[in-house]
Amino acid sequence: MEYAKYIKAHPLPEITERMKKKAEKVREVSSWESDNLYTAEVSDDMLVVTTYRKINGKLQHSHRHLYDGITFATQRISDGKKLSGEINSYLSLYCSIALDSKSEQVMRDYFPNTHYPDICALKYAEDDINEKRKLRRWQKTMDRIDQRMSCFHEPPQEFYDWIKEKLSHKHFFYSYKKGKLQSGYCSHCRHEFTAENIRHRGEITCLHCGSVLECLSLGKIKMHNLSYRTRASYVEEINDGGEPAIAERTFNVYFYIHKFREGAENCVEKVEVYEWLRAIYKTDKSGISPKKDRDDVFFYIHDCFHNTSDVRWCRPSDRSGYLGDTSAYIYPHKFNSICSKIKSIGTMDLEAVVPHVRTEFYALVKAAAQVPALENLAKQGKYKLLGPVIRAGLYDFKNSYIARYVSYTESSPARFLRVDKETFKAMRDISENEFTLYKELVKSYQVDMDIISRYSQNNIETNSGEIIYLLSRNSISPLRFINYLEKQSKLLHKKCKALLGLYRDYSDMVGDVKMERTESVIFPKDLQKEHDRLMKIKTDLKYSQQNKKLKKRGKLLHTLDYNDGKYLIVAFDKSDDFLNESAKLGHCVKTYIDRCSRGETNIYGIRKAESPQEPYFTLTLDNNARVTQNLGLHNCLPPEEVKSFVRRWQKNVISKHKEEFISKAKKSA
Repeated sequence: MEYAKYIKAHPLPEITERMKKKAEKVREVSSWESDNLYTAEVSDDMLVVTTYRKINGKLQHSHRHLYDGITFATQRISDGKKLSGEINSYLSLYCSIALDSKSEQVMRDYFPNTHYPDICALKYAEDDINEKRKLRRWQKTMDRIDQRMSCFHEPPQEFYDWIKEKLSHKHFFYSYKKGKLQSGYCSHCRHEFTAENIRHRGEITCLHCGSVLECLSLGKIKMHNLSYRTRASYVEEINDGGEPAIAERTFNVYFYIHKFREGAENCVEKVEVYEWLRAIYKTDKSGISPKKDRDDVFFYIHDCFHNTSDVRWCRPSDRSGYLGDTSAYIYPHKFNSICSKIKSIGTMDLEAVVPHVRTEFYALVKAAAQVPALENLAKQGKYKLLGPVIRAGLYDFKNSYIARYVSYTESSPARFLRVDKETFKAMRDISENEFTLYKELVKSYQVDMDIISRYSQNNIETNSGEIIYLLSRNSISPLRFINYLEKQSKLLHKKCKALLGLYRDYSDMVGDVKMERTESVIFPKDLQKEHDRLMKIKTDLKYSQQNKKLKKRGKLLHTLDYNDGKYLIVAFDKSDDFLNESAKLGHCVKTYIDRCSRGETNIYGIRKAESPQEPYFTLTLDNNARVTQNLGLHNCLPPEEVKSFVRRWQKNVISKHKEEFISKAKKSA
């Protein structure tokens, strides 16, 4: 479009008297200033739309819009400046009116297929052009990325076989019968066999294929189909634009098991694998780093919608897939050969690590560069510690939580964990929580791994801070404490995890009531019974202290008591008044005991004169002698008769003692 030439060669349309008269008749124009009047003409195969607006009662040119079927241009007539932005910014689309019949016909002829034969058609034409531009830009980007992605190779069939063999969930399906022996079949090899002493969700080993199976009782499974999801990643060397690089492809893996209730012959297993994420890394002296391309993107998500969308590649910020959030099981074949190109980890045997941990390649390499003992931890069977170590190494291992308990520069597993060789040999495959508990306990107590195992078996190893607090406060050893919890668990038929919280509550109450921590106090025969007894003592002590304060304040409150023969109103001066009122009327007045004892508010009870002990309505009076609440059974509102009684009480009693009550109430608060 030769915009400048056209503007010079074509003057603005003249505003005729006829146009002015039509503008005067348009009600919308007289109410606000907007570009809702227009004229249109076709000149040099170009559509020219001129808009007008009424300013200070005078019709004036506003903008001129040029359209040649490919591009748009807009001129502000007041200063002749060419404007940028969308046409929508300069048009009033919803009440546009042509100032002559010729303009309407011009718009119909120029846009014959549109449903909007006015300047709205101009906006929709612009939208179509912008959409085509976006598609062209998008296609160029897609073609460029497609070209770059051609350096990736399709994973071998062995990778998909590994997924089915190693990552699939294997089960022992059985129908429970009374007795030790249970008959069922292995979902992996489909052989039927009999297993002894099994339980639902427990684990056994298949007698035929040697797979570790999860036991599932058909009577306890509600579903008729089972499904699982996991992730697997394939790491390879590629040539990225003439430079050597390492690529990681992550796949979403879905496992489905159908008809498992119909026996081994009819059970159907299905595996679906969809590529989800790609990443390219470059190697350097310091290790690896994400390799950025011209779009500043190093992650690409491929087929993330299972081919149901036109999206082929996109930035991770547009979907999902951030560093540290793409954990997957890494295919170990030739993994050491690939990692040998990374100088920061040298000849470390990471193939011993990857079968036992779910992580992303980037995090694994960064952790291996910071923690030389990672390889040896895996070879010594400490698999549960690998995950926490790798997660801590993703950013900066020395500033992580686990770094306070280890020597991360050591390559020996024993020296890395800061334990002697005998203790390391006695260590089984411990988790991060077990290791943390051991390191905290060993600071003050003599403990071995058998004691830690007992804490773990009772699922209380995660509460290391709670355990340390209770041991130090009661001056007891870890062994005696776990012995006591297990004994109480059998007596009370509760899990040790629940008893740990109960004992913490009990121990705090022992301090609150100032009891001496003797042997019988530290280890009560019945923890629940003793806990409840101390709770009652503590509650009674609390109410006793509150009653003293309430009684002292009650002398002031009783000065406002009132009886008119039909109703009476009386102040609450002891905790039993609150408890009884709350129980009978079913509301929350008992929660006001603390506030009333501190002098923050005041509670009165309204009674019928014929039954003065029976709660009827409860009234709240603040320290400024104002009634803030008046509620009855289940917080119901009072009838008009009770409201009239309260107004008489305010007039006959409160008004006489108001100033005195306010001054004394605030002093005693």
